[in-house]
Amino acid sequence: MSLTARLTGPWRAVPILGLTQIIGWGSTFYAIAVLKADVAAETGWSQVMAVAGISISFAAGGLIAPLVGRTIAARGGRPVMAAGSVLTGISVAGLYFIENEIAWLALWCVIGFSQAMNLYDAAFATLAEIFGSRARAAITALTLIAGFSSTVFWPLTYFLNETFGWRETYLIYGALNLLLCAPLHAFTLPASGAGHEASPPGNTETATAVTLLPPNGMPFALLATAFAINTFFMSAFAVHLVGLLEQIGMAAGAAVAAGALVGPSQVCGRLAEFVFARRRHPIEVALFTMLLMPVAFLLLALGGLTVAIAFAIGYGVSQGLLTIVRGTVPLALFGSSGFAIVLGRLAAPVLVAQAIAPVAFGYALQGWGPRTVLLASFALGLCSLAAVGWLAYRLRARSS
Repeated sequence: MSLTARLTGPWRAVPILGLTQIIGWGSTFYAIAVLKADVAAETGWSQVMAVAGISISFAAGGLIAPLVGRTIAARGGRPVMAAGSVLTGISVAGLYFIENEIAWLALWCVIGFSQAMNLYDAAFATLAEIFGSRARAAITALTLIAGFSSTVFWPLTYFLNETFGWRETYLIYGALNLLLCAPLHAFTLPASGAGHEASPPGNTETATAVTLLPPNGMPFALLATAFAINTFFMSAFAVHLVGLLEQIGMAAGAAVAAGALVGPSQVCGRLAEFVFARRRHPIEVALFTMLLMPVAFLLLALGGLTVAIAFAIGYGVSQGLLTIVRGTVPLALFGSSGFAIVLGRLAAPVLVAQAIAPVAFGYALQGWGPRTVLLASFALGLCSLAAVGWLAYRLRARSS
């Protein structure tokens, strides 16, 4: 497939959504990590209050995720994602005017509603609409592009904050969502079904009959549990990884350097899936993902400083793959029919876990200490591995 065909045909959805995901994640989730100190300094709030909006946004998104999924299934991804970008633009720009904590948290609640409409789950559902059962490669490629959101937006946010201030930075980011992302979602995405017959670039697979599980009952509950557990740790370590490494005896600079390996490791994990594992069933990738995370926890609990680098890399690879399997495993297990509804239902517990993780994990570290927390994390990780292992067994039993 030529480059021109990819950019003008159904595959144009991947770079378009890649750009809007970078902006969507960067202007909301990643920006506050850079701006929180200045927000707290100007307003007189604590930095905990400054970042509390993120937890509020994830919880709010989890509440409406099932509704968003049903709406995408009924009306398509383009109008929902476009409306989400409009709402993101207005609410992010609105942070410019905030003067008190209640208004700050209320506006982050609205941002959470908008995130449910235009970030990963909505994007995965839209790709499934476009490509049907062939959406796996498109989902993986999208996560590869979107994985650079922090790489782009942390330095950009620092520059804008130093040049204009945090309020003006949010005003600029609101305009980006409103004037760039919304039109891209509304007018440039391919129509539903446009890529059902288009093979992914470089893919020579032929369509084969697939065995599906019912998207309810025990299969759905186990998959939701596994995703919620892994997302809990992803959210918790985004906040506490450096502090945990310092608690086990690592110098502050070395802890930051080790933590910095997580991001590149996530991208490497996604790239490896795209290059080497595209012919493997997504449930096999999920099994590896769910195994790698508890093994990393156990290594750090027992090995301490001597394995901190290996832990950061293994954990990063696991979390990079998790983003992919959240889109590809439900597609492979339950099929593309009603996929948006399934993703919306799956997103609810995942986003709630993401919201409570930083606070819950922080209290656990304070009360139990790092080694006990890591061993408890190992045990909880085994639960997610067992859940996915049962799904793999059920799928194989149905296929035989």
